[in-house]
Amino acid sequence: MEIKKQILDIFQDTILSQFKSYCMKHQVEFSTQQLMVYLIDRDFINPSSIRRYVINAEFENLLPKYAYHKTQTVQNLSDKLNITDRTIWSALKYNDDKGKKKMPEMKPAASPSR
Repeated sequence: MEIKKQILDIFQDTILSQFKSYCMKHQVEFSTQQLMVYLIDRDFINPSSIRRYVINAEFENLLPKYAYHKTQTVQNLSDKLNITDRTIWSALKYNDDKGKKKMPEMKPAASPSR
């Protein structure tokens, strides 16, 4: 789903304004890290998205270390993050599936009439 530029601009302006007010009210530092916490606390970024992002980022970082052996990388990542291998494989598959674009079904060309 694509977001129109006008809606995205309004969203960004509104969030930033609300975040600035929040920082002043609670005497919190206005920083990128605090903005991330603010967005997570308000459910703009859900925990499953964070988990999938971390799994995919760490997998990409660790893959060369384990000579591009996916299973070994997943097992080590499982130990590192204290989550099951299955959870990691699911997150990796979700990322792969999300990246694939569905190609429209091609109709066979009509054979030329003679």
